[in-house]
Amino acid sequence: MTVAIILFFLFTLFISWIGKKIGDKKTSIYLLSGWLVKCFAGMLFIYAYTYYYGNGKLVEDSGAYITEAKKLADIKSKKSSDFYSILFNSENSEDLIANYFKDEPRSRISRTKTGINDTRNHIKTIAVLMLIVGQDKTAIFLIYFFLSFLGFAILWLSIKNKVGISDFWTFSLILLTPSLLFWTSSNLKEAPFMAGLCLVLAFFFSNRIKLKIWFLLIGVILLTLFKPVLLVVIFTPWLLITFIQKIVLEKKWLFGFPLIIMASLLFIFSIPKKSIKTISDQQFDFINLARGGIQVKGDTSFYFISSANEKNILIKDSIVIIEKSTPAISNLFGKIRNEQNVTLKPNSEQLELVLYQKEGGSYFEISPINNSWLSFLKAVPEAVFNSFFRPLPFDQKLSVLNLIFFLENLFFIFLIFLIFKNWKDTPKPFYSLTLTCLISVFSLAILIGITTPASGALVRYRIPIQLLIIIVYLMTKLKHERSI
Repeated sequence: MTVAIILFFLFTLFISWIGKKIGDKKTSIYLLSGWLVKCFAGMLFIYAYTYYYGNGKLVEDSGAYITEAKKLADIKSKKSSDFYSILFNSENSEDLIANYFKDEPRSRISRTKTGINDTRNHIKTIAVLMLIVGQDKTAIFLIYFFLSFLGFAILWLSIKNKVGISDFWTFSLILLTPSLLFWTSSNLKEAPFMAGLCLVLAFFFSNRIKLKIWFLLIGVILLTLFKPVLLVVIFTPWLLITFIQKIVLEKKWLFGFPLIIMASLLFIFSIPKKSIKTISDQQFDFINLARGGIQVKGDTSFYFISSANEKNILIKDSIVIIEKSTPAISNLFGKIRNEQNVTLKPNSEQLELVLYQKEGGSYFEISPINNSWLSFLKAVPEAVFNSFFRPLPFDQKLSVLNLIFFLENLFFIFLIFLIFKNWKDTPKPFYSLTLTCLISVFSLAILIGITTPASGALVRYRIPIQLLIIIVYLMTKLKHERSI
C-alpha cells in the first residue's frame, strides 16, 4: 500500500505540472478533478470485482491477470532464463508456459492465439510492472488508472480549443462517460488499448509536430500490443479513403496501384475466407463460454449439458460419468454450430470435461454464422441492434443497472443523430477522418454484436465505439478557421 500511496502523489504532482505548463488555471482544475474521479471509479471497479462478484476476492479477468502475472513474475526469481524466454516468445516459451502453469489448465496465459496474443502481452506487462513496483495490486491498478487517464487527458487537451462548445462539455464527454470511465479505470486490457486509441486520435488534432509523431508512435504500439484488431479496423478504412481521395479528387492515378496490390493480396492469401473462419470461431467459443453449464468432449462430438442436469453426472478429475440418462446438445467436432438434441446414456462413450461454469447472467442467443459470409451478412442487422441497444432494461427481469446502460445507449444514438444532422458543419479537412471513424464505428458494432452473446461483455467491448462517436460528434463542432 505504501508504494500505491507514493505513486498516487507522484502521478498527482505530474498532472499538476502539466496544468502549470499549460498555464491555464481552469485546465489544471479540470485535470486534477478528472484524475480524482478516475481514481474513485477505479476504487469502485476494485470493490465491485472483489466484494460484489468475488465475495472478498478479486475475480474474473481482473483477478486472473493479477494472479497469473504474480506467478509469471515469480519465475524470474526461480530461473530468470525461463522468465525471459516466456517474456520474449522464445522457441520453447509454449513448453515453459505449459510447465509452469500446468496446475491452471484454464489460465489466460496458456491460451494460444494466431498472430499477436494481446491477452498474453497484458499478463506479461503486469508481471514486468510487479518486478519494478512490487506485487501490491493497488499500485498496479494505479499505474493503469494513470495510463488511461493520461490518454484521455491528452486527447481532450488536443481538441478542446478547436471546438465551439464549452470545455466542461468536451471534458465530460471524453473523460466522464460512464462506461468509458469505469472500464478504463481497471487493470484490464481496456486501459492500455484505449490510451493508445486516444493518442492515435490526438495525432490528428495536435498542432505540435514532434508531439504528433510521439502520439502516433506510442498509440500504434499500445494498440498493436493490446488490441491489434482495433488497429486494423481503424487504419484499413483510413488507408482506403486516403487512396480513393487521392485518385478521385486529386486525380493522382498512381495511388490506384496500392489499391490493386491490396485487393490482389486479399485473394492471394485467402484473407476473406480466413477472416470469416476467425470470426466464426470467435463466435463459437464465446457462445460456449457465455452459455456456461457442463461442456464435455466425446468420441465425435462436443456435448453441452445444462447446469439443471448436473445431478445426473459425476465429475472425476477430467472425466465425466453419466449416471442417469441426460438430455444434451450435440455439436460435431469443428467450429460450426450444427447442433442436435440428444440423450446421453450411462456407459455410452467416454466423456472428457472441457468447460464447467455457471451461465452468464446476461447471456442471450445470437445467430450462428458457421463460416459463411452469407450467414454473416444476414446477421448484420441483429449484430448492430445488439451493439447499440443491449442490454435491454427488461432482459430476463427488470434491472436498474440495465436501465442505466440502456439510457447510455440512447444517449449515443442521439449523438449519432446529431452527427448526421450536423454533418455539413464538419470542416472539409476532417471529412476523411470523420468518415473513417464512422466506418470503424459500424464495423466494430457488427463484429462485436455478431460474436458476443452476453450483454455484460457487450457493455465492456463497445467502449471504443463510444469514444469514436464522441470524437465524430466533436468534429462536427470544430471551428472552421482551423485546418490540419
